[in-house]
Amino acid sequence: MQIYRLFINIPLQLDGLHCLNENQAHYIRSVIRLNVNDVIEVFNGVDGLWRAKIVQLTKKLVEIVCEVQLKPQTPSGTFDVYFAPLKNPRLEYVVQKQVEMGARSITPVKTQHTQMQHFNNDRLQSYIIEAAEQCGILSLPKLNPLIELKDIFSKFSSQNILIYCDENAAVQNPLAALKNLPIGTRCALLIGPEGGFSIEERIFLHAQHHIMPIALGPRILRADTALVAAMTILQAINGDW
Repeated sequence: MQIYRLFINIPLQLDGLHCLNENQAHYIRSVIRLNVNDVIEVFNGVDGLWRAKIVQLTKKLVEIVCEVQLKPQTPSGTFDVYFAPLKNPRLEYVVQKQVEMGARSITPVKTQHTQMQHFNNDRLQSYIIEAAEQCGILSLPKLNPLIELKDIFSKFSSQNILIYCDENAAVQNPLAALKNLPIGTRCALLIGPEGGFSIEERIFLHAQHHIMPIALGPRILRADTALVAAMTILQAINGDW
């Protein structure tokens, strides 16, 4: 029997009685069609994974009780990601991949070539939750509001390194560029828009301290492909793989 997993944004504890929100209640009743005494798994990004039993189910109300903790809470992801938003459905894809591949935080960045100038942060949060539910991820990355490119560095710690994907980087092999990166260095990753960063933005980025440009090989990658490739490299070299 398939066990469904739901994110619920309330504290979880043994024998805790929880009322699901309207959308989740509709999902339980009308989409997956569960009944009283059926079991689901729930998590909130803080208290681990719990098995819960449905104890009340009406047209207006679904209540569950946490019976046992299945897994303790896992640590947060290994690095922060800054990315220029794309148009859907590729926006949904890149957010999902950031969740799946261990982003600690997700920050959309407005650049001169960013395709989407306005978007709904609630929608991005729903993409994060859906990816976590589907992949069994317990630690959700923090979603930050849209910022300007220059504002990335306003609170950037001198202990951090920003990995900047640049097809014009002097070293084309990213493994060679990152080989001297100390293990455990707190990294952030910056992925630009389709069309790349403007000349002015490149000059600005290269003028910053604690920044490391890397190329992703001899081929030009789409922005969504570049994000997955860069996160894979960082996880293998300096992540939790």
